[in-house]
Amino acid sequence: MEEYKTFKGRIKKLQPRGKFELDKKYFPIHPSVRMKVGSNNQFKSFYGDTTVFNLEREDKAKISPIISKLYEVAPECFSQRLQESMLHMTLHDLSSSQNYEDVKEDVKKNETKIKDILKVVSITPNTIRMRTKFITNILNISLALVFTPINEEEYNKLITIYHLLDLVRELDYFLTPHVTLGYYNIEGFDVASVKKLENLVRDLNKESFEITLSTDKLVYQTFSSMNAYTDVFKLA
Repeated sequence: MEEYKTFKGRIKKLQPRGKFELDKKYFPIHPSVRMKVGSNNQFKSFYGDTTVFNLEREDKAKISPIISKLYEVAPECFSQRLQESMLHMTLHDLSSSQNYEDVKEDVKKNETKIKDILKVVSITPNTIRMRTKFITNILNISLALVFTPINEEEYNKLITIYHLLDLVRELDYFLTPHVTLGYYNIEGFDVASVKKLENLVRDLNKESFEITLSTDKLVYQTFSSMNAYTDVFKLA
């Protein structure tokens, strides 16, 4: 289990000096974006399953204006906008593929494993208070709003549930709590847009707010694109 102090240090390193910066050149996107986004910058079929915290309506209302500002000021930087109804914070990734047949059996196994685990270990009904840390670039794939638990007690609530889901599928990377704000334009964007996006994000990062995650909204989901998630069942 990643200790709270280590977690905080790792999150801080995502944005050294707390300043949002991109390379001062044509911005290239990560090739994996093309797995999810087509040549018309619209989401295409992408299949799998995951566990997420669906967000409270009032918390979506805090995040949605940020997305609107990004798409109003720098629309050329992004692909299709994510629906507000789909906004969520992923707890633990499970499986994904461009091809449904490649992932179909994994999805079935994951669902069964989760149900079996929950027969033995129940998730205690709880809330987890989170605060925005910063908006940052995620591996040239997307722009995301990063959150951290407000203190160690809240972190322990979150990471305990996370590691329970390691029993389903253990990941080779640590948890970075975030809400995806937008996937990048699959063609990337030029230096003028890089500067515009940098200035906008730095301005948006001046504001901070809290949201509350609830285990009542912690769900196992399947998806068929990055804009089409379906709740299968609650975990608590």
